[in-house]
Amino acid sequence: MPLITETILTTTSATGETHVAPLGLIAEGDRWVVAPFAPSRTLDNL
Repeated sequence: MPLITETILTTTSATGETHVAPLGLIAEGDRWVVAPFAPSRTLDNL
């Protein structure tokens, strides 16, 4: 099972609205994979 580190991510929408949400980062070797839920406002903003 991969190591998942939770962090807080702040994004801004196209209209300038700020959104703060938890985000999982998955360790895969020497890389980190960003794993937002779908559908979500965070994914829309990214």
